[in-house]
Amino acid sequence: MTVSEYKRRFQELSEFYMHMIPDDHAKKVRFIDGLNENIALTLAGSVHPTYQSARDAALELERQVEMRKPSRRRSFEGSYSGAPSQGVSKKSHSSGSSDAVLDGVDFHIEGGNFYYYDNLARYMKELFDQKQTQAYYLSAVPHCHYPDYYLGNAIDEGLFDFIWVQFYNNPSCKNSFVFGLDKLLFSWNHYWIHSNASQLFLGLPASIYAARMG
Repeated sequence: MTVSEYKRRFQELSEFYMHMIPDDHAKKVRFIDGLNENIALTLAGSVHPTYQSARDAALELERQVEMRKPSRRRSFEGSYSGAPSQGVSKKSHSSGSSDAVLDGVDFHIEGGNFYYYDNLARYMKELFDQKQTQAYYLSAVPHCHYPDYYLGNAIDEGLFDFIWVQFYNNPSCKNSFVFGLDKLLFSWNHYWIHSNASQLFLGLPASIYAARMG
């Protein structure tokens, strides 16, 4: 569904649910919450005081995305259609990927099973240690309850250079403007502060739209 289609549908439905949007601010929040996630996160990082300004910004963001799509498609097709000419590198420069440099890997696991992440992190760390040309880093974003279900073994082994503990979207230990910081402080002071981490960071969302579950 495009933003234009969503806008029309939102307007139609809002007439039947006036009790859920008693003022312009509530209407703006409801509108943003139902947008495509990428657009919603972009809007959440900027200031839009009214429903109309948020709506217009969403339409403009979608327009900009659509304008960029054809140029990216032409660049991709031009870079990989047919065999390369003699003396021309197979690595595409027009795609933009040739300038990307890998300097590390971030482990941010949100689903699946917990098997072998410690083995993968250990292998990558050994591989990175063999490279002398530049520094490589391993980082992790575990959930705030300790030990983390997916990365607990790798964290205990001290395989990560940086750990950003996710104190949001986790009811048992998240930061809460309603219930205070007690759960967050308990988890941090009793567990994470004693974890085997080279550098430990407190991970908090910059906007309510970046953490839909709180």
